[in-house]
Amino acid sequence: MFSISFFVVGCGVYRDFTTYFNTYYNAKTLFERTEEEILKQRKDIFAFREDIQGGKSLFPSNQTNQQFGGDVRNRNQFGNQQFGNQSSSQFGTGNLSTGNINQDLTKVIEKCSKILQYEKESSYFPDALFMTGKALYYQQEYSKAQRKFLELAGLNNKKYSTINKLWLAKTDLQLREFEEGLKLLEEVKKESIENDEPEIFNEASITKISFLIYREQFVQAISECQDFLKNSDDDEMKALVANQMGIIYQKIGDDKNALDAFASVLNYEPTFEVELQSRLQYARLLKKLNRIDESEEELSNMKDQGKFKNNLDEIFIELAQIYFEKGKHERAVDLLKYVDSTYKQLPTSGIASLKLGEVYEKGIQDYDSAYKYYNKASSSLAPRESKLAAGNKTKNFERYFFLKKELKDFSTQLDYILNPKNFIRDSIDYAIAEKEYQDENKKLLEQSSNSNNLGGDSQAQESLRQQQLLIQQQQQQKLLLEKSKTKSNEPIPLKVLIAL
Repeated sequence: MFSISFFVVGCGVYRDFTTYFNTYYNAKTLFERTEEEILKQRKDIFAFREDIQGGKSLFPSNQTNQQFGGDVRNRNQFGNQQFGNQSSSQFGTGNLSTGNINQDLTKVIEKCSKILQYEKESSYFPDALFMTGKALYYQQEYSKAQRKFLELAGLNNKKYSTINKLWLAKTDLQLREFEEGLKLLEEVKKESIENDEPEIFNEASITKISFLIYREQFVQAISECQDFLKNSDDDEMKALVANQMGIIYQKIGDDKNALDAFASVLNYEPTFEVELQSRLQYARLLKKLNRIDESEEELSNMKDQGKFKNNLDEIFIELAQIYFEKGKHERAVDLLKYVDSTYKQLPTSGIASLKLGEVYEKGIQDYDSAYKYYNKASSSLAPRESKLAAGNKTKNFERYFFLKKELKDFSTQLDYILNPKNFIRDSIDYAIAEKEYQDENKKLLEQSSNSNNLGGDSQAQESLRQQQLLIQQQQQQKLLLEKSKTKSNEPIPLKVLIAL
């Protein structure tokens, strides 16, 4: 009897444990998958507050975007390459009020709440508490998240000692408890160095840099970047931070130190994207500092390197800008036309059209071509700011052409008033031209009618009529061309213009 009772109780305990474990496993799996999706949507790891689903970053890492007013390729920022596989990392925050991500986070919280109903001594209890806190943080429920992190801190769990303090610091900053948050971040940095936890050190440093940028405390942000470069052994992350330091230097107008920062990126192990953008920005700054030949050399070297073959559009736009400033307008036009025609499905095509408009307007002074490319850029895939600039230019040129035509009309009327004989002459020419034009049309109609009466093939007759019209038009154009060549100072007779 006792054995049977023990067996029944044992089965019940086993079922409870299995259910408990399955709940934890499902919550953990769902949370890791959801957090991975959050990291993929992140636009910029240096954005303290960022709308993950399409928001704007304070400092876009794509520098072509900065120059031309939008994201050229709509790439995710460097952060995904750095931390995309680290499910424990998230440097920004996102607006997750809608969509599957928010729903999945809610499911995680619900599953974890079932685990938290058990005794605190359970090995899964701290894990569930930490997941709940992070899920609430991602949902921007910062006060609730703070309570969970504080509860976990009270358990004195060694496993979560440092990482939980990091997330508590991040939450404090979001709740505008700046002094406490920054204090905790410094503790996390110190502990992570002592405990050899480089990933936690990286995240704490990036969090502080992001916060200082958000608060526009740029000098302190630069100091934090320098501290990171001094203490970190992660060369890939150091390249990312060095690039960001260059961006911050630009923000405060220190182009010389910005140039040095971008140059230093290659001293580390940058990802392809970080190397590309830092070198492009380095070349732009050389040009800005009037070291144009060096800038051209840097861009030419990039152009000839095979690894940048998929980014020739960005490189060519920069090279074209240098040629334009050097007065090599035809070379600039050739490069920009190549980008415009080859990369039609990318924003750089629209940017190239905008730049072509500038070259034709300010360099070649061909206003018809300038208008053509400005108009094209205004309806392209270029960034919004570029399209607005092109649209304004298009309107200005339309106004210019309208006023030019009005001025010409007024000049003609003034000439007629001052010289009545010119009015009589042009009126006679117009009457003659009109009569000749009507007679020619009448003749063609009669020929067509006679052909119909003869019962000829209608398609052949129409073809004959079109050929006759084409011949007449070619003759009139030839006459106009000869007239303009031999008597460039005389007005073209109106009868010729009407017949065209």
